[in-house]
Amino acid sequence: MNRPSAGDPMAAAPSEALRRQVLARRRLALIALMLLAIGTLVGAVLTGSYVLLAITLACDVMLAVYIAVLLQIKRHQAESRYLGTRGDDRVGAVTS
Repeated sequence: MNRPSAGDPMAAAPSEALRRQVLARRRLALIALMLLAIGTLVGAVLTGSYVLLAITLACDVMLAVYIAVLLQIKRHQAESRYLGTRGDDRVGAVTS
């Protein structure tokens, strides 16, 4: 594999920029899901619509699943740092 060496300062800059982009996208998705859940709840309460209430419940489930995935990613990264391995390794992945 073509991986930059750990001591190369020029290789760390693109990696850090990519990490910031990923975190920004995750934050944006989380905020969008939260606003969607709140907006549909407010709409359901104000209109008394059961359809909007069902949409609210679906949004809540999507938000809960997304948060669970984020927590799993965070746990995996913490384990990787603790064990001294890279976060690229996947459970069950075939390595050569």
